[in-house]
Amino acid sequence: MPADKNKAATKAVQPKSKTTSGAYQVTLFPIEIIEVYPSNQETADLKTIGKGANSKHYAIKTIYENNGMIPASELFCYHLCRLLNIPTPDFDHVEHQNEIAFGSVWEGGVEDHLASEASLMAIISGDEFPEAREFFGKVYGLDLFINNDDRHFGNYIFRESFNNSKIGLAFDFSRAWMANDPHGNHCLHPDSNTHACNQALRSLGTFDHLAAINILDEISKIHVDDISSILEQMHDTWMTDTQKKMITDWWGGQEFHDRINRMKGAV
Repeated sequence: MPADKNKAATKAVQPKSKTTSGAYQVTLFPIEIIEVYPSNQETADLKTIGKGANSKHYAIKTIYENNGMIPASELFCYHLCRLLNIPTPDFDHVEHQNEIAFGSVWEGGVEDHLASEASLMAIISGDEFPEAREFFGKVYGLDLFINNDDRHFGNYIFRESFNNSKIGLAFDFSRAWMANDPHGNHCLHPDSNTHACNQALRSLGTFDHLAAINILDEISKIHVDDISSILEQMHDTWMTDTQKKMITDWWGGQEFHDRINRMKGAV
């Protein structure tokens, strides 16, 4: 490829800055699911694990669970994480039983941190996960904004990285955003899993308060055009145009910033 064309192609796939009006670029390429297995994960919203035509395995979320908004919420929150540099598993639109669903790539070779309390403590407070405090702080700030009331240690993944260290990934937004109440405060309730998990992290000294504040500031800088670009990728069965417009009309407005400030105060 000529050098000038190569530069143009590279530029086309790079997301624009969160502080500009350039649209964040995402693309829909559904992956056909060719084999399915029942889920044994003991979670209310994950019924099926599937193998894609690309040989990857996926945790499949459909519109038939909860209030029908789980695929939309998962896709939106995964892309929000990408804009905020919060690591998640890879993800795709998947075609399952003639329907388009959300697929989160099943991570192999991960630490079974729920096998025992000692396993969990070794990851959270040990030297093998040096970015633990910042990571948990960033995820908590995001969870407050999207009203995720179901963040627990079971929807974190920890896997090996370079130099024998661990990295953390956040997944499962099926009780957040449009699948919950994007303007609600369920995440702050003392009985919520999110609150209990965060209290445990604070008690262990594995929580960066400033990282949570900073991630809320970063959310406040995301331009509505980037949000529109994400919403445009929703399958027609996932969200209506009216629902999309409600989000874009709210994003960046006074109520949006009021929520940011309210959640910063709650951190």
